[in-house]
Amino acid sequence: DRRHLSEDGIVTAVVLINKATGEVDSEPEIVSRGFVLEEEENQLLQRAGDVIRNTVGSSTLEERGDTHVIQAKIQTDLKRFFRKETGRRPMIIPMVIEI
Repeated sequence: DRRHLSEDGIVTAVVLINKATGEVDSEPEIVSRGFVLEEEENQLLQRAGDVIRNTVGSSTLEERGDTHVIQAKIQTDLKRFFRKETGRRPMIIPMVIEI
């Protein structure tokens, strides 16, 4: 795990989902460490936020209601996105908070 983190970094995504509507309530907060260069980071993380919104938007209401399911879907989609965009595989830690 330590070797993986030192080579590919870590990305944490915090997503607030409205419990009543199942929609993303605010802009996802994405933080990365040891992953990309600063000048590339802002654009890449903004596009990662779009990936999260698309993942939640394309999920069923039942999937949105189960935080474990939506976390797994977000993790899978972000892994695919970062692998395609950077060729690296950071550890992805999604946190879904229902409000």
